[in-house]
Amino acid sequence: MYKTGATIIKELLLVLRDRAGMLVLFLMPALLVLVITLVQENVMKTMGEESTRILLVDNDGKSLGQTVEKRLLESGLVEIIQKINGKKVDEKEAVEAVIDGDFQLCIIIPEGITESVKSRARLVVKQSLSMEDSTGEKEMQKNEVAVYFDPTVLGGFRSAILNSLKLVIISIEIDEKMKVLSELLPGHINVAIKKEMGSLVPDNLIKDIPGVNLDFNSNPLLTVKENQASRDAFEKTPTSVQQNVPAWALFGVFFIVVPMAGGLIKERQDETLSRLLTMPVSYITLISGKVIAYVFICLIQFGLIFLIGKLLLPLLGSPMLQMGSDPLAVVI
Repeated sequence: MYKTGATIIKELLLVLRDRAGMLVLFLMPALLVLVITLVQENVMKTMGEESTRILLVDNDGKSLGQTVEKRLLESGLVEIIQKINGKKVDEKEAVEAVIDGDFQLCIIIPEGITESVKSRARLVVKQSLSMEDSTGEKEMQKNEVAVYFDPTVLGGFRSAILNSLKLVIISIEIDEKMKVLSELLPGHINVAIKKEMGSLVPDNLIKDIPGVNLDFNSNPLLTVKENQASRDAFEKTPTSVQQNVPAWALFGVFFIVVPMAGGLIKERQDETLSRLLTMPVSYITLISGKVIAYVFICLIQFGLIFLIGKLLLPLLGSPMLQMGSDPLAVVI
């Protein structure tokens, strides 16, 4: 055991003195896992496979902006940001943040859009009930929700965001129209009955017509369920960190050949191995010491890569490494 321990210490000293080998063994895998993970994380965000940070500028500050934020968050695909460094941003600052690459896109809700939507909803309902001339619609200004995209955002993800935002806006419009219709429809019915029946219908009967509640249940009648068309379907797609950290932790083990080869060459040049073989030490002891030493180094390297996934990558904007349901499997 003493001879094996001495051999282990000798191999560790050889590796520690090989500065180039140490850089290849520890620095190169660390840089690779950082660069590849961050690049893949950015690509996945661009393609919409990860939660995307959206900068929301609500110049209106009323119900429409709050509803847009709430329903976008309910989709689970985006993270709404309204402040940078604890300060609310305006439209110019938001666009600059997108240009600088800090955000994939920003949404600008103009001032007065809530009142504009309510006014337009009332006008449209009145027109549909033939209570007002349709020419008045042209006089009303159409407010627009502006969306600024980073040029690197792919077309598919861009369309998905725009379609989601359009669906949110359409649902808000429908809600407003239903509220106005619930308010105006009883009066329209009263006018129609009075016009058709005249004096045949008592006035109290017309006044007692109940109101109409068109506030439908928000639960959808039809839903769309997403399924994976795969024989070995994953319950959840692995994140960029879960894909790269274990992969590079295993691949980095192969870099051990650089300091190992350097140590073997140095032993031959210095004739260290020949002198060791002249001593009462078996060849098995020498090989065992080498194997144990290099396995120990590989374990240190493996732990370093996993610490990068746990501690460093989250600081750079990537998800933290999650070990899954059976973290003890790493020991095997």
